[in-house]
Amino acid sequence: MPESTLPIIPYGDFLVRFNTQVFNLSSARQLNLALLICEKLLPEYYRFYQAHSWGNPDILLDAINLIRKSKLAPVIPSVVDDIAVKLEAVTPDMDDFGSLFFWQVRSVAL
Repeated sequence: MPESTLPIIPYGDFLVRFNTQVFNLSSARQLNLALLICEKLLPEYYRFYQAHSWGNPDILLDAINLIRKSKLAPVIPSVVDDIAVKLEAVTPDMDDFGSLFFWQVRSVAL
């Protein structure tokens, strides 16, 4: 099987392309993409939590479930505000944790 020949582009160019494509999606598709990314990276947060005994995966799961519910019915803004505060509290700071999977963990929490 031939090896993939994906073009290598500078990170800045990738960000521009990615942001352009994402922001051209409908709000519903942006939400679906964000949800998919969070679900895929959640195991990384669990590994971080286990390795550092820091954070709270249940808060991330609550936030993911809230996003799922928001696709079916409106959510109360104060509930969103509350979970946002809780998420901020369990989002690791890069200065405190320098592990290899840090960026993935932070991405899930953000």
